[in-house]
Amino acid sequence: MPCTRTLLLATALFAASSCHDSSTVTPQPFAPSQTPPPAFLQAPQLDPNPETTVPLAAVLTLATDRPTQIELGFDDGTRQWRVVFAGYSEFHDRIPVLGMRPGLTHQISVIARDSSGQETAAPAVLEFTTPDLPPDFPDLSVTTTSPAQMEPGVTLINAIALGQQIFSYVIMVDHEGEVVWYYDGNQHAYTQNQTAFAHRSSNGHLLVINGRHSAYEIDMLGNVQGSWLANRLASPPTPAGTVLVDTDSFHHELFALPAGTGADFVAMSSEQRNLPNYPSSITMPWVTNEQRQVIGDLLVEFNRDGTVLREISLFDILDPYRVSYDSLGGFWNPIYRSNATADWSHGNAIWYDDRDDSYLVSLRHQDAVIKIDRVTTELRWILGDPARWRWPWSTRLLTPTGNEFEWPYHQHGPEITPQGTILMFDNGNGRAIPPATALPFDRAYSRAVEYRVDEEAMTVEQVWAYGGQFDPRQQFYSSFLGDARSLPETGNVLVTDGGRTASITPLRRNGRIAEVTHESPPTVLFEMFVLDDSPTAPRNWTVYRADRLRSVYPD
Repeated sequence: MPCTRTLLLATALFAASSCHDSSTVTPQPFAPSQTPPPAFLQAPQLDPNPETTVPLAAVLTLATDRPTQIELGFDDGTRQWRVVFAGYSEFHDRIPVLGMRPGLTHQISVIARDSSGQETAAPAVLEFTTPDLPPDFPDLSVTTTSPAQMEPGVTLINAIALGQQIFSYVIMVDHEGEVVWYYDGNQHAYTQNQTAFAHRSSNGHLLVINGRHSAYEIDMLGNVQGSWLANRLASPPTPAGTVLVDTDSFHHELFALPAGTGADFVAMSSEQRNLPNYPSSITMPWVTNEQRQVIGDLLVEFNRDGTVLREISLFDILDPYRVSYDSLGGFWNPIYRSNATADWSHGNAIWYDDRDDSYLVSLRHQDAVIKIDRVTTELRWILGDPARWRWPWSTRLLTPTGNEFEWPYHQHGPEITPQGTILMFDNGNGRAIPPATALPFDRAYSRAVEYRVDEEAMTVEQVWAYGGQFDPRQQFYSSFLGDARSLPETGNVLVTDGGRTASITPLRRNGRIAEVTHESPPTVLFEMFVLDDSPTAPRNWTVYRADRLRSVYPD
């Protein structure tokens, strides 16, 4: 098989350099023929990754007689590829060796190259055998793949098996759906919670939310680089070095804010308010309880040291008495140690808009995406079904335009695309605001949908969709979870159809990842199911979000 050469840039370690007095010695450049090739002072040594949460990785250590960059050549018996690390150093300590598939023996050659281009190959080819995938790993079934048309890179997914026992993995797969890296979230210190969400931050690390209290940062070898605990309500064991953050919870969203905002991170948190005369019925809101323990969402900006810099309460921005389907659910009962909480808003995503320093916030149980000013917390607009919005909130509703338009319901994962449009996963639960009758399960459908908002005219137009009720070839339904991501090089869309119900009795769920063209109708270029296809007692695998990364290695 011909060699495929792939250039992957990774961060190399810096090494101290020697110096001399240039006032008394004038350095003379070496002619190419006078420059000897670099020599290995310490032969390359390859060891398994000491961090067992990332088993498909190794670490490489070597030393050379001058600053060199390192190139690795891989051969797993079927495929060949190369990795070139940026930066020059004399001492290369614990270089991360990534991108290997499970259950294979890899022959790895090492080349050291100096800044003049002279290079030396290590005399011995290294060998490394990766372990097989664990028995509780999900089955990954690829039905379609078109590599030439797909966005380049690897796909990162957050896979969770829900049931009496929770299993969780963060996984990277190549264009064939083959696993090339994974993180075993079951080994994290907070073992009673699932690794619900992970994404790559701008520093190349993965930011992870684990359950509803813990957040942490890991490098690609699985080493913890930072750990934070929402400590007001939490009582799990706290690993050494964990930073306490004065808030109720971490859930659904955590990302690093850009420089200049004044904070390191923003996370979705929650708060409790006891509200009098609160609706006890979704369809008849005039029927009330004397008082109800209502949980609303809170956006929390904080620094690495745990200092909380800003809190934005959704209670103070929206109507806390507006209830829709599922607004009275008990999602928060275990966290607030009560059997009578109301999950009023159920925020599930935040997107920072650096064009005007604002946030998009997805509120599943309000069937709405809202835009708020980050500093003043002013409500800019509401994208959602206008039913049940009272004054003054009704003045912030967007008016639909265009011939083909549907509101999103119980949506997930809105993002602002490079074109300035808003792309999201429209779960489609019920497709109604009470008292209107919810669409039954056997007629339900989900979509990836894109809207264009005109903020001056306060209008919204639907410009693209994948899925829906009219084309049987595109129909799918995820009652929970899901995501849609615009891919920068091809313009394709990566869709996470994350919480599909394959059957009710017995309950079987699975997740699906699809890359589709940004056309009408779209063409499916890649489709992979995340499931357990065992005939008895299958685990119900779901996928919270997915993303396409340029490489297993950080840029």
